[in-house]
Amino acid sequence: MSGSTSIQMLDPTPIPDMPDVSILVLEKDSPTNTTFYPLGNMAHPLYSVKSDDSANNTEIRHERNGTEMASIHRKKMGADMMTLRGGELMKVKDWLVNTKEPVHGVSFTVRGETYTWGIDSGSRLTLYCVHSITRPVAWYTPSDRHLRVTHGPPSITRAYLALTPQAEQFWDEIIISFCIVFQKVRSGGRTPSTQWYNAWGMMNLMSLFQMSN
Repeated sequence: MSGSTSIQMLDPTPIPDMPDVSILVLEKDSPTNTTFYPLGNMAHPLYSVKSDDSANNTEIRHERNGTEMASIHRKKMGADMMTLRGGELMKVKDWLVNTKEPVHGVSFTVRGETYTWGIDSGSRLTLYCVHSITRPVAWYTPSDRHLRVTHGPPSITRAYLALTPQAEQFWDEIIISFCIVFQKVRSGGRTPSTQWYNAWGMMNLMSLFQMSN
């Protein structure tokens, strides 16, 4: 029989023993064009990320009320710029900054608390509260490809963000910061399922932010 076999796109499964963790699935494992939807509810996305053809200008919107949460403008020369909720234009580095203590990564502050994206011991991109680095607030799992199979059709399990109850009050900021971090990694020539998923990857990420500052 000739012809190509279609690839099934699958949602991830709920995380065992973590019923209170919310799962936001990425329709596409892309930092510049995707939607985030609750597990099992693809028809009703919560957030959308859209970019122009150059991928240098990205808009992040809240789909439930249609409001723009952030606009990000990447530059080849000079500092990357952004706006938050239609506010004044500012440098990305003034909102999302490099940090070395207590976790190597990049940080933002919301409601007087500082949170850092870093790499955990299991090589996951993970968000921590700086006052509780042993308990992650959120983490990203990239898409999982099963293309060389002996039984059944090939498939791809979609990427997702896992958010603990601690993250409930600032999902917007988590989505915005995650998209910026993800864009930086991708612009550095990394893919979310290979080299950057380790300490060297985070060092590369930090160097990318330094280069744009």
